[in-house]
Amino acid sequence: MSEDDGKAVKKTVLLYPDEKAGDRVALDFINEGMLKERGRIMRAMLLTGAAMMQANKKLPFMIAELFDENTTFADIQRVISSAIPEAFAPDDAMLRDVLSRLNAAPAMPPAEGGSSPVADSARAASEPTPEERNAAEARRNASHLFGDDE
Repeated sequence: MSEDDGKAVKKTVLLYPDEKAGDRVALDFINEGMLKERGRIMRAMLLTGAAMMQANKKLPFMIAELFDENTTFADIQRVISSAIPEAFAPDDAMLRDVLSRLNAAPAMPPAEGGSSPVADSARAASEPTPEERNAAEARRNASHLFGDDE
């Protein structure tokens, strides 16, 4: 059976919980799930690694070596930032969103002979495009999907 004929493909992965802490944690996550959900859990773990590998081929290996019971999200962010420095840099849409929220706050007075960059940015951001409104709504909706784990 070829892997591209649209049928399910079964792959086997060996975990070494007695040798690697990350393997033990992953196995615990899998075993905590209901028997019917375990395949779905393993698929999610695999696809998450594939998504990270698409961004940087070394990333899943680096995180796997770090991973244990004490690994925090901040630890993972640091690893990602070391492989992809711009990964957590604010993007233009987010900056426009923040500036538009600050639009109601009094603007800084313009410097002598010029205008205030914050006021100019806020004015430019006061008219979000439909795409920006959709993105902001999607972020708000996404923030409500999962409870805060910490």
